[in-house]
Amino acid sequence: MITQVKFIGIPTRDQHKALQFYTTQLGFEVVTDQPFDAKQRGSSTRMPAPVVSHQRQRTMPMDLERDRRVVRTCMRSCTSSPG
Repeated sequence: MITQVKFIGIPTRDQHKALQFYTTQLGFEVVTDQPFDAKQRGSSTRMPAPVVSHQRQRTMPMDLERDRRVVRTCMRSCTSSPG
Protein backbone atom coordinates (compact mmCIF):
# COMPACT_ATOMS: atom_id res chain seq x y z
CA MET A 1 0.00 0.00 0.00
CA ILE A 2 1.31 3.48 -0.88
CA THR A 3 1.45 5.70 2.20
CA GLN A 4 3.65 8.56 0.99
CA VAL A 5 4.48 10.39 -2.22
CA LYS A 6 7.65 12.46 -2.49
CA PHE A 7 7.39 13.94 -6.02
CA ILE A 8 4.75 14.01 -8.71
CA GLY A 9 4.80 15.75 -12.08
CA ILE A 10 1.65 16.90 -13.85
CA PRO A 11 2.04 18.43 -17.31
CA THR A 12 -0.35 21.31 -17.99
CA ARG A 13 -1.25 23.51 -20.94
CA ASP A 14 -1.75 26.58 -18.76
CA GLN A 15 0.91 26.69 -16.07
CA HIS A 16 -0.33 30.00 -14.69
CA LYS A 17 -3.79 28.52 -14.14
CA ALA A 18 -2.33 25.35 -12.60
CA LEU A 19 -0.11 27.34 -10.23
CA GLN A 20 -3.06 29.49 -9.21
CA PHE A 21 -5.18 26.37 -8.55
CA TYR A 22 -2.57 24.71 -6.35
CA THR A 23 -1.82 27.85 -4.34
CA THR A 24 -5.30 29.34 -3.91
CA GLN A 25 -7.49 26.22 -3.88
CA LEU A 26 -5.19 23.72 -2.15
CA GLY A 27 -3.03 26.10 -0.13
CA PHE A 28 0.26 24.81 -1.52
CA GLU A 29 3.41 26.93 -1.24
CA VAL A 30 5.45 27.94 -4.32
CA VAL A 31 8.95 26.44 -4.23
CA THR A 32 10.18 27.52 -7.67
CA ASP A 33 8.69 29.51 -10.53
CA GLN A 34 11.20 30.17 -13.30
CA PRO A 35 10.67 31.08 -16.95
CA PHE A 36 12.37 28.86 -19.55
CA ASP A 37 11.51 31.10 -22.48
CA ALA A 38 8.70 33.43 -23.56
CA LYS A 39 6.11 30.63 -23.59
CA GLN A 40 7.27 28.08 -20.99
CA ARG A 41 8.13 28.10 -17.33
CA GLY A 42 8.99 25.61 -14.65
CA SER A 43 7.25 25.76 -11.33
CA SER A 44 6.96 23.51 -8.32
CA THR A 45 4.83 23.64 -5.22
CA ARG A 46 4.68 21.79 -1.94
CA MET A 47 2.11 21.16 0.72
CA PRO A 48 2.33 23.55 3.65
CA ALA A 49 4.44 22.42 6.59
CA PRO A 50 2.51 20.24 9.03
CA VAL A 51 1.19 21.79 12.22
CA VAL A 52 3.45 20.76 15.10
CA SER A 53 2.61 21.11 18.76
CA HIS A 54 4.91 20.56 21.70
CA GLN A 55 3.05 17.40 22.68
CA ARG A 56 2.64 15.67 19.34
CA GLN A 57 2.99 16.16 15.63
CA ARG A 58 -0.13 16.39 13.52
CA THR A 59 -0.16 15.89 9.77
CA MET A 60 -2.99 15.80 7.28
CA PRO A 61 -4.32 12.23 7.10
CA MET A 62 -4.03 10.57 3.74
CA ASP A 63 -7.34 10.32 1.93
CA LEU A 64 -6.80 8.59 -1.41
CA GLU A 65 -10.30 9.20 -2.76
CA ARG A 66 -10.13 12.93 -1.92
CA ASP A 67 -6.67 13.13 -3.50
CA ARG A 68 -7.91 11.42 -6.66
CA ARG A 69 -10.80 13.91 -6.92
CA VAL A 70 -8.41 16.85 -6.51
CA VAL A 71 -6.06 15.54 -9.20
CA ARG A 72 -8.97 14.87 -11.60
CA THR A 73 -10.31 18.40 -11.01
CA CYS A 74 -6.91 19.93 -11.68
CA MET A 75 -6.31 17.80 -14.76
CA ARG A 76 -9.67 18.88 -16.22
CA SER A 77 -9.20 22.57 -15.47
CA CYS A 78 -5.46 22.87 -16.17
CA THR A 79 -5.16 20.76 -19.33
CA SER A 80 -8.32 21.71 -21.19
CA SER A 81 -7.83 23.56 -24.42
CA PRO A 82 -8.73 27.26 -24.38
CA GLY A 83 -11.89 28.29 -26.14
